[in-house]
Amino acid sequence: MLLMFHYVVINRDRENDYRRAAMACLVTGVYRLEKDRKHRGGLLSPSEVDTGTATWWTHFHYELVDTLLHQSESGRRTIFGAVYRTKLGHAPIGPASIVIAFRGTMMRSADWEANLMIYLGRLESHPRFTKGVNAVERAVEEVGWERVCVTGHSKGAAIGLLVGRAMAEKGKLIEAHLFNPPHPTIRNERPLGSIPALKPPRWLLSTVGVLHEVSARALSAMTQEEEVVEEEKKRFDSLSPWQPRLYVNTHDPICSAYITFFGAAQYLPPPLRRLHGTPYSIRQSLLSILGVESRPHHLIPRAMLFIRRHQEQDRNLIKPHKLLQWCDVQPSNVEAVDARRDGDDDDDLVEGAAAIASIAATIAAALTLVLR
Repeated sequence: MLLMFHYVVINRDRENDYRRAAMACLVTGVYRLEKDRKHRGGLLSPSEVDTGTATWWTHFHYELVDTLLHQSESGRRTIFGAVYRTKLGHAPIGPASIVIAFRGTMMRSADWEANLMIYLGRLESHPRFTKGVNAVERAVEEVGWERVCVTGHSKGAAIGLLVGRAMAEKGKLIEAHLFNPPHPTIRNERPLGSIPALKPPRWLLSTVGVLHEVSARALSAMTQEEEVVEEEKKRFDSLSPWQPRLYVNTHDPICSAYITFFGAAQYLPPPLRRLHGTPYSIRQSLLSILGVESRPHHLIPRAMLFIRRHQEQDRNLIKPHKLLQWCDVQPSNVEAVDARRDGDDDDDLVEGAAAIASIAATIAAALTLVLR
């Protein structure tokens, strides 16, 4: 099945802004809980949490129900997630009355171990994913999937994306707000685009992206059993009704590739657009050769992208990845993009080979013009 993405800009909704700010603050609360745990040297019950920390969720009329813990091989326990519930007597923000939030990386060895598993496509085998799924399943049993939401930042967004994807494959389309989710790919707007002398045309970046997709598809066909490839395509297609909300910054090298992943097709000739956004991964295929099972978290057919356009004169690499930028109810320079794909019934790789030849011819023609 060859895929095509649509890239449609829509108007921003004020109610959605408030919901987004609330979810970002709930994730910030998880960071604060872990900092408090480290400072006090032990775990705290919800009633013992510092008032300043609790403000991050009580301001939006949520209460802390539980914390999600991860124990490293050294025996150290850390808080990587939290379960929040809307307070009695208050209407939930949006449809969700229970929110499961996951924080990103802090200076912990266990955190960096999980980061490595993200880029190996093996985060599903990490205990944090398992505990996250269990927490969501308990919430779904209690209130129904329509009233459950997952949110997270950075690595926590990757966990949230995997958890939401696992539920969507079961037909439970839970709401998801994911901030600066990592996209492990060579395509990125920041490294070349921020250096004027090395700023390539967007069509060239898009062509490189499609070459990446076609190569991934070919490698998948060569290195994996046909039944495995077909099953992966079916799982990918089953996610079509689910549309997580991804919040990305154009100057964040960790997450900005989602913009290219969904939007590059609009800069390509029609014959090549159909190859953009395939459910295959070069990394996944190469690992399968080594006998390592992997499933990248970032391969999804739909998303609602909220893109923040960072100031060009700001060269700070860390600031665009900060969660605080999303806590503002009225952020500047943000546009909402409905990114989704359509399928085609033709499954033949011949079209992929023809597309590669077309791309090569395009690049050759461009180089000829430049060298004249």
